[in-house]
Amino acid sequence: MTLKIAARYADISHFFTNNIDTLTHKLAVLEDHCNNVGRNYHEIRKGTSMDLLVGNTIAEAEQKLKQRAETLGITQAEVRTRVGAGFGTPDMITEAIMEYVDRGIGLITFRFTGVNNISLFSEKILPRFR
Repeated sequence: MTLKIAARYADISHFFTNNIDTLTHKLAVLEDHCNNVGRNYHEIRKGTSMDLLVGNTIAEAEQKLKQRAETLGITQAEVRTRVGAGFGTPDMITEAIMEYVDRGIGLITFRFTGVNNISLFSEKILPRFR
């Protein structure tokens, strides 16, 4: 129902998912709804959120994942699912961001799990998009 309303009235549609396949499906549904109401799909700005858990190396990212799981009292697998594409090295996360951009996502709200993640993002990922 939300995507039908977005197709008719929205200037921006924000998708809450960390799964690229789910996002791709939702974008296709929005495009179908736009076609059904005679709206140009590309007039709607698309956005999503991305949790970030970044390490200089995959081993460092995995250590942060373990610490986050312990802090939250959940399994590492649950944290990994929650973080989705925002887990890994700066190269991995840059690639994930580009997947979103390639699908038409122009707005991304980043959620950081710690100060160190903010520093790594600002130093090693953000400059790639300037």
